[in-house]
Amino acid sequence: MDQRLSSSATWKLLPRFSWFSSLILLASVLQTGFAKLVDNPRDGQFLRRGLSRGLIGYSIGGWAHVWSDPDWKRDPEPYAGMISYDMRTKTFFKSNFKRAIPPIGTVRDGRAEYVPQFGPHGLVFVVGGLAFNKDLAKDHMLDMTNITFFDPGTSQWMWQKTTGDAPRSRQSFCMVGVPGPAGTYELFIYGGNDINDSQSYDDFYVLSLPGFRWFQVTDRTPEARAETSCAVIGNRQMVIVGGHDFAKKGPSQSWKPPDEFPQGLGIFDMVDLTFVKNFSYNAHAEAYKTPKVIEDWYRNNTDLSVAVPEWSSDVVKRIFLAKPVTFNNSDSNSTDPGNPQPPPPPPETPPNNSKVGPIVGGVVGAIAGVAMIGFLIYYFWIRRKKPRKLALASRRHAVEMGSFKGRGGGTPSFKTKETTELSTEPLVAEMPASPTDYHSSREETTNGGIYELDVTSRHGELYAPHRT
Repeated sequence: MDQRLSSSATWKLLPRFSWFSSLILLASVLQTGFAKLVDNPRDGQFLRRGLSRGLIGYSIGGWAHVWSDPDWKRDPEPYAGMISYDMRTKTFFKSNFKRAIPPIGTVRDGRAEYVPQFGPHGLVFVVGGLAFNKDLAKDHMLDMTNITFFDPGTSQWMWQKTTGDAPRSRQSFCMVGVPGPAGTYELFIYGGNDINDSQSYDDFYVLSLPGFRWFQVTDRTPEARAETSCAVIGNRQMVIVGGHDFAKKGPSQSWKPPDEFPQGLGIFDMVDLTFVKNFSYNAHAEAYKTPKVIEDWYRNNTDLSVAVPEWSSDVVKRIFLAKPVTFNNSDSNSTDPGNPQPPPPPPETPPNNSKVGPIVGGVVGAIAGVAMIGFLIYYFWIRRKKPRKLALASRRHAVEMGSFKGRGGGTPSFKTKETTELSTEPLVAEMPASPTDYHSSREETTNGGIYELDVTSRHGELYAPHRT
């Protein structure tokens, strides 16, 4: 859409499923300033109904400047008030803010968070920022050890002192809030800068309610930055969007250096209290639980009426002590990077009268005995068979047929051409038959022919030559 904004107005961004978007004018807001805004109605039902459904928006303090309003023709001026907007009726209302920040009643570049679980209507917390007035010689930062909050049901401003490691005063930081399952509510803040826009911060702090206790996070980001935006994503991670370091090239040029965050996005784990160095988002992370260091503080300070040293009023005390903070095993969080837990102790040694030792010893001894017996059987069986094989191998010989001296004076000899091993089984042997050429030689029978012995009923030995 190409349309010049010729007047001050409030716009709403409506995303379309076609991936296009359009800006739709909601309401024309005062070219002449906030003076014509409708005062808050006396009936508090308006705020009660709206907050219960998330239909009321708040703008606290601020200033009028040509940078934010092209129709502004005067010097910058602070606005000492709070603007609320009803998203159903599209109506603006104003209320006085001087009771919150006396005596000036102005603030800019602070942060606010609606906390629904304390009080019948929830509370709007205002943290940090800069109080200023055009008639004052010097602005001053708001003390972050003192927290101001607003009851939308009664339109009453209240305050409470904090304890712990409070951050230094700052402006232009970012803040998100997360409820814990044990009844706590944590406000996480990151970054910001000093009053002179000469130094930016790279640290994280957590304010835990209802204990009003500050906790400093040891982990930091690679670079400092201010004027950032933060949002809770997934179950337990905070995304840091944009920002810049005022210390680089001064306030007017600090936006020019390249951003060290990929795509200008940083990720902080609100349970482990660590900045994600690889900038990865874990969509499957476990649900948020109060960080271990904060849980330990509540476990050691179960009576908050004493743990908070000085309540500002009985009303404030009743609001924050109405519901107890109770941690059970399912709410407990064992992750604490700043204070690693010691390893679990070794298992206890069984007493002397325990039967575990003898039983284990007997089983091990039996297994060892069986293994030894098997080894001995195998060893002697192999040694018994080995000499036998050697004896059989040594009995190799050449079988030679015997020779006969015939009447013709010849001595024929018959020899085998192969060396063989004698069989260990009884053999049945045939007597050698004389060749046909020696038919007239000596016979062993009375017949003139040559016959074979019957081998079916007797055993014979091989013929051996003459022995002496």
